[in-house]
Amino acid sequence: MKSVLLLCLSVFVSLELIAQNLEKTTHFDEVLNGKVKTIKEKHIYKNGTDTFIYSFNKFGLLTNVEKSDFLSETKQKMINTYNSHNQKINTDWYDESGKVKYRNEFIYDKEDNLIKHIMTHPKSEGKVKRYFNYEVTFYIYDKKRNLIERKELSKRKNSIKESLEEHNKYQYDSIGNCIIEENLNSKGHIIERKNNKYLNHKLVEILTWQKFEGEDLYLKDKYEYYEDGNMKSHIHIVYMYGSTEIEESRSIESYSYEYKYDIKGRLLEESKVTSLDDLTTKTTSWRYNNFDEKGNWRHQIVGKKIIEREIEYY
Repeated sequence: MKSVLLLCLSVFVSLELIAQNLEKTTHFDEVLNGKVKTIKEKHIYKNGTDTFIYSFNKFGLLTNVEKSDFLSETKQKMINTYNSHNQKINTDWYDESGKVKYRNEFIYDKEDNLIKHIMTHPKSEGKVKRYFNYEVTFYIYDKKRNLIERKELSKRKNSIKESLEEHNKYQYDSIGNCIIEENLNSKGHIIERKNNKYLNHKLVEILTWQKFEGEDLYLKDKYEYYEDGNMKSHIHIVYMYGSTEIEESRSIESYSYEYKYDIKGRLLEESKVTSLDDLTTKTTSWRYNNFDEKGNWRHQIVGKKIIEREIEYY
């Protein structure tokens, strides 16, 4: 009987640990440990402080954002609404008087694929002039539910027709990795193409071709990872016009990222080195410290800007 109880206790503890490991919250490009309820941030500059409050529901979905801007002395609020499938169906931005600034609507098909996004602009009031009535983005998928086409149209004020803003097409390999991305102009001509390479489903290289000032311009992004999967480095290369030779042009657009972690896998520093010319470089660093009990940072330094945040969990 005792051994059975010990076995049950062991299984329960194991399940608890698994559940804890599975509790993650996505916040922009960051994946936070734990089920986050609110994030309160202070963005501290030399002359003032911006404040942000992000609220999440129990499913890890962002529901509210409250922003206070010290330069414009204004406050804004954003509210997300979700359906029973936890899909975002509305995003509304409000000004400090409570009027809607922008309204977003998201429409899905029967297979829960996002097929349309409509962003509606408010009417012009006073000295404020709105140049768009709305912007609508269409999404098309293949039988495997891979996104294969994205098209964005806009309706300008005093215009009869919609105009094409962006048009993208995507191709995939047999295991679902996006290997080709194409950006087309209003006439259907390809003006940019990205060829993506993967290793064990991780993106390791992007070779980009684009038309720039009438010339063929090539760029390459190379990604390297540690054994635990964390990003080790990201190198962005700008080649000479019409070439993909090893010799690179050290323009201001060539840069590289490096990442440093502690023994617990927590990101401590992210550095971007930009090549200004053959002899001069510029380094920008993001440093993280003062981690909480979940391993999420509470203090970030970016140049002269400091971000302090408090995280409340469910």
